Amino acid sequence: MTKIQIFQPSSSLAKKVTLVDDETTKNAIKQAENFMETQEINYPTWLDDDLKNLKNTFKKINPNSNNQPKNLLNDIFKISLEIKGQGGSYGYPLISYVADNICTLLDSIPKISSKDIEIIRIHIDLLSIIAKNRIKDIPNNQKTKQILNGLDKIIKNRIKSLNLST
Repeated sequence: MTKIQIFQPSSSLAKKVTLVDDETTKNAIKQAENFMETQEINYPTWLDDDLKNLKNTFKKINPNSNNQPKNLLNDIFKISLEIKGQGGSYGYPLISYVADNICTLLDSIPKISSKDIEIIRIHIDLLSIIAKNRIKDIPNNQKTKQILNGLDKIIKNRIKSLNLST
């Protein structure tokens, strides 16, 4: 069984940038951190909007075709990337993890297949479940570990089947 490592992203902006030790810089960072905290209450609504957009875009995919429009796949990638970034910024690491899998898959495959479409659908369904239940932290239980290990294995095996490396 593949083991996954989960890294909790830092929520402190000050830890993400190199500090210049002056009051102007410290005040600017503090204002940015305060702004991020005030925006955190809006994140669930943004997530719901992004997921709706992702689902609507995904619905345009023809599951019986191996020749999907490139712009459609690019849109799915961009929306997933946005979800991944915001999830990390607003304390939803599980959302980030699942969205990152979509990005990794789309970034790694030269041409999407019906198998890839199903993998993306599974990930979108999981994102919906996480969002609906407002799961902020990664539950530390056996079932969650099995799900995450399974997702990791699906992505790695698919990329490996294409003779690509992660």
